[in-house]
Amino acid sequence: MRPISHLSILFSILTSAVHAQWTLVQNGTTGVSAMQLSIVSPSLAIVIDKAEHNAVTINKHPAWGSLYNLLTNKATPLNIVGYDENGEGGE
Repeated sequence: MRPISHLSILFSILTSAVHAQWTLVQNGTTGVSAMQLSIVSPSLAIVIDKAEHNAVTINKHPAWGSLYNLLTNKATPLNIVGYDENGEGGE
């Protein structure tokens, strides 16, 4: 019987990794583009966008943020009335 070389073991590991597959699944939508995202609890993420015309609305204007439930994959629009576009926290 021929001994197995380290090279053949490495080749076997590398080729099996090449054949491994993974997928991305979109289970829901946040309703807004994500300029900023923070996980705020084990089940909730807050998503904040810049002031633009997102499809989701709240109080008759485009939503600039949403609270996304990671367990149910549902988003609740947030009524963000203003923010600092520069991200500096001041004027």
